[in-house]
Amino acid sequence: VSMVMDPSEHFLYVANEGDSTLSIFAITSGTGFLTPVIAISPFTTTNPPTLMVLNPSGNYLYVTNHGAANISAYALDSVTGTPTPITGSPFTASTTPSFLVMDPSNTFLLEADQTAKSISTLPITKGTGALSAISSTATLGAAPSSIFVTK
Repeated sequence: VSMVMDPSEHFLYVANEGDSTLSIFAITSGTGFLTPVIAISPFTTTNPPTLMVLNPSGNYLYVTNHGAANISAYALDSVTGTPTPITGSPFTASTTPSFLVMDPSNTFLLEADQTAKSISTLPITKGTGALSAISSTATLGAAPSSIFVTK
């Protein structure tokens, strides 16, 4: 299970691998009370979602898909929280995308693969959030157990 909160703290997105859905909750300011966004939650995905990351502005959500060599990308409505698949999604990734992180400049999505023992860079198209083909891959000596970026 993976969870991410949008930067405005209005919505919480939860990956439900077991039934291939995303649960979406509205967050009550001041109390943190979670209310399912009934009209769209749970949101059915094409593959079981495992890990997620939001871009810094909170308008794009990227999701690794269990058992698929791809990453789904969604544009998020800032008012309703509704995810809409970005044209071309899901995007080709490494063999088994295991971890995701976005670079601080919001230019690249970095994806770690435990099976291939590698980290790959996928460029992000400004304005659409679409992912381009893997631009580089670094091979590791062992399977990564996490990935993070600092400024």
